[in-house]
Amino acid sequence: MRTKFVRWFQQNAIAVFLSIAFVAVYIAKEIKPEINDMLGACSLRFINGEYYRWFTCSFLHYGLYHLLGNIAGLLAVGSLISPLIGKWKTLFFFFASDFLGGITFSWIVSSAEPSYGGGASGGIFALIAALIVCYLRFPEQFKFKWYRADVLITIVYFFVANDNWSSVLTHMFGFSYGIVLSFVFVVLRLIKVLCNQIENTDMVG
Repeated sequence: MRTKFVRWFQQNAIAVFLSIAFVAVYIAKEIKPEINDMLGACSLRFINGEYYRWFTCSFLHYGLYHLLGNIAGLLAVGSLISPLIGKWKTLFFFFASDFLGGITFSWIVSSAEPSYGGGASGGIFALIAALIVCYLRFPEQFKFKWYRADVLITIVYFFVANDNWSSVLTHMFGFSYGIVLSFVFVVLRLIKVLCNQIENTDMVG
């Protein structure tokens, strides 16, 4: 059991450390609420050259439900996709898709006053998209059972996380960019399967 957990931790380190960062930023935001206005994304009308917001907004969460839901989703899909494509490509797909999705969201959404938002769900939906692309390209590698906890959590997260119109847009953008980027990586053969037996990386099922 310990060996299995260590193996899972090593392969899913990106999701683990991102989750720790989410918690740290959440605690800091609870102590200093102005952090939200410093790091959150907003419409292009109010961006004022602070384009870093499309990166930092991924670390912001509003309430424990938002935080814990995204951590659960990230750890679950991370445990499925990281053994396939590796830690650094997992990190790339997460941030690249979330960043591009943030730009699109800021361009489309407008408001009369600054409205700073954030969350990691766009990047998580991008990883789900990458998982789907990998499944279509490498179906023989998907030997794990459908009732594994991380598989079930990923499925539930995909549907439950769309609880408002803003979330739907964010997730749609992240998922779309995840599909495009992972498809390009597959076509260019930049994604190579790293393991032959995914069931050996089973952490929770």
